[in-house]
Amino acid sequence: MSAPSLTGSLLRGTGWTVGIRWMSKFLGVISLAVCARYLTPADYGLVNMAMVVIGFSQVLVEFGLDASLIRNQQATEEHYDTAWSLKIIQSVVIGVIVFSVAIPVGQWIGDERVPAIMMVIGAAGTLAGFQNIYVVNFRKTLDFQKDFLFSFIPRLTSFFVTISAVIVLRDYWGLVIGIATGEVARFVVSYWMIRRRARWSLVRWREMTSFSFWYFLGGLSQFTVYQLDRVFVGRLGGAEQVGIYGVAREVASLPGTELVLPIGRALLPTLSTLNDDPVRQSRAIEKALAGITLITVPIAVGFVLVAREFVLLLFGDKWLEAIPLVAIFSLGAITSGFRSVAQNVLVVMGQVKTNAMLSWVYALAVLVAIY
Repeated sequence: MSAPSLTGSLLRGTGWTVGIRWMSKFLGVISLAVCARYLTPADYGLVNMAMVVIGFSQVLVEFGLDASLIRNQQATEEHYDTAWSLKIIQSVVIGVIVFSVAIPVGQWIGDERVPAIMMVIGAAGTLAGFQNIYVVNFRKTLDFQKDFLFSFIPRLTSFFVTISAVIVLRDYWGLVIGIATGEVARFVVSYWMIRRRARWSLVRWREMTSFSFWYFLGGLSQFTVYQLDRVFVGRLGGAEQVGIYGVAREVASLPGTELVLPIGRALLPTLSTLNDDPVRQSRAIEKALAGITLITVPIAVGFVLVAREFVLLLFGDKWLEAIPLVAIFSLGAITSGFRSVAQNVLVVMGQVKTNAMLSWVYALAVLVAIY
């Protein structure tokens, strides 16, 4: 791939992934603004606490299969069959874990509504794990237009269902139904967009899971950074405080990271084509980091200045407690884009172990700060 072609691929990929994330976030903000008028922070907190446990169960069986297929430019049908089969096993295990711990988690949190939420979302997530493995080729072949559609259609479906359900039900079940619908839609769309089918096979399981331990450690560190804090908030302040905290963090991620993280997503498949040309690979990384520097800081600082007006306009007076949290998280989001690019670069270079170790350094710092 020539230099102009590489730059063009990265720009197109970034453009499409920015589109994916911004369209998804636009729908998310509209949904949040509408639903926040009907629901309370406690409603959001219940769903947030359930999602934390589900997220942890997903981390426990993370194999990094998509990244493995993207990195392997010589992947055969056997590799795809094995990845699909392993994902099915992974999804079933996650479902079993979620259903097994749902009631104990509800008792530990002290809220009997949490188990039912976990079971519904967990069941839908298990079905989504059976999706067509060949959708990974949208990213691998740099076909970001199809990748956009694959991400956007389920999100759009979830958007309409969530708003409708919240308006009708006027409680947290509207959010649960919307999330579950999005998972089911992702499963359906994957087979609608690609006719090619995988078959059950575990022939390449050793090769496909060669870095699974380090993916697990990396994923566990990400969970620690992005989810574990909600456990502490929920334990100390209850569902309402988790709702305020979770919404504030979601809103704060909009300006900076939603422009920067797509660069990391597009960078992974693009750099994978340059594994045999380290000089050009390094130049591409430098350009990506330079672009992030120009974007992140001014946008994040600007959002801090308008955080109060933004929250009041979209969510109303009952979310006033979220305003200072939005300002703090906006500044913290400056580092997210840099970490995303660095993590993707390490994966492309096969430095999964290094990525996991660095992620844990950051995670431990977060744990110390929380404590």
